[in-house]
Amino acid sequence: MIKQTTRKRWPQNKNGSCKSNDHNILYNAKIYCMEILVFKTNLTDTHHISNVEPSLNFHPQIIQWNVDLHDHDNILRIVSNKIEAKEVEELLFNAGYYCEELE
Repeated sequence: MIKQTTRKRWPQNKNGSCKSNDHNILYNAKIYCMEILVFKTNLTDTHHISNVEPSLNFHPQIIQWNVDLHDHDNILRIVSNKIEAKEVEELLFNAGYYCEELE
């Protein structure tokens, strides 16, 4: 099972590069570039995921995230706007879960 949440879209030019978003009221005059981070976790069921969901959903730099419960490492994938891996690890640690970035 993959639990996935999408909060907002990021602007890109036709060639895929990032650009400023002058039309978005919430994010006016900011530059957004997408990056994907992958983590090994101990989020083993939907109850665990629901415990971390508010922290991930409302983080301003997390655009999209999902957890793959079928993978033996319970992979957390995060699409973000320049979030540090350490910050994600701390978010899950503070919620009582293990999280380690995979290289």
